[in-house]
Amino acid sequence: MFSEKGVVVIERSESSISEDDLMLVALEAGADDVKVEEDSFEINTSTGDFEAVKSALIQQGIPIAHSELAMLPQTYVKLLGEEAEKMNKMIELLEDNDDIQAVYTNFEAEE
Repeated sequence: MFSEKGVVVIERSESSISEDDLMLVALEAGADDVKVEEDSFEINTSTGDFEAVKSALIQQGIPIAHSELAMLPQTYVKLLGEEAEKMNKMIELLEDNDDIQAVYTNFEAEE
């Protein structure tokens, strides 16, 4: 249900690089995908190319806001109303537990 991937986030407000230039740098370094979000760019890599992509971005002077190896869902499940609220509560309880290091989900909730 999940794939281990490298994720690198670049805040658009912190970087003056254009979308095309960022894609060129990331893809040439081995990135799988570059997603353009409202206020950031999200670069997905295989675990093997993660460090190479990060290094290429740093060499180009592109500030990295966040980077990690994460489990990304292959498919998503949409939850509505009470189901979404229950799932959010469960995730909060899991994240509050000191023994749990990370929580990965494959659900999407409508705002």
